[in-house]
Amino acid sequence: MHLCGLNIPDLFVRLWRGSFDLDANNGDSRASWDWVCLTGDVWTAYGAAVAEAKQYLPNSFNRPPRNPAEKISSGYKCWEYLNWFYGLAPAFLHGKLPARYWKHYCKLVASVRILFQWKSSSAQRSRAHVLICAFALEYEQLYVQRKVARIHFVPQCMHALTHLPTETWRIGSLICSCQFAMER
Repeated sequence: MHLCGLNIPDLFVRLWRGSFDLDANNGDSRASWDWVCLTGDVWTAYGAAVAEAKQYLPNSFNRPPRNPAEKISSGYKCWEYLNWFYGLAPAFLHGKLPARYWKHYCKLVASVRILFQWKSSSAQRSRAHVLICAFALEYEQLYVQRKVARIHFVPQCMHALTHLPTETWRIGSLICSCQFAMER
């Protein structure tokens, strides 16, 4: 639950907002971070758009995402992250994220959406596995770029992602094997 619902979204929010620590001692520069796009007024307007989308979500969503620009650091719930990051954000980030980063992000979204379905076919799970492995490899190519100064961009949760599709073969859908089934 926390891998997809908290760890991965938090990682990408920090990347896209440029809030990762800079390792200038090893030659990194924020000027080379071409993925940073959610800053200043753009982040504020983006957060407002997410909050306004609430009126279009059914009540069954339980916890629609609040404005991430205002609330993300003050108790944003896992379910909010899931609805926002894998539901609303792909549309809201289109045109804001540079195209290659948006396409990369969409591979993660497509894979996680398959893995969180109540039922999925073996072909869908295989597709999710291909997508998530491509996503993990491209993550290192796009964000880390083989630079020692960016090794801290690769937390353990990036590796753990690659195991999710194979685990669905063993234990079933993520939605059925996480805490959500017991909460409500």
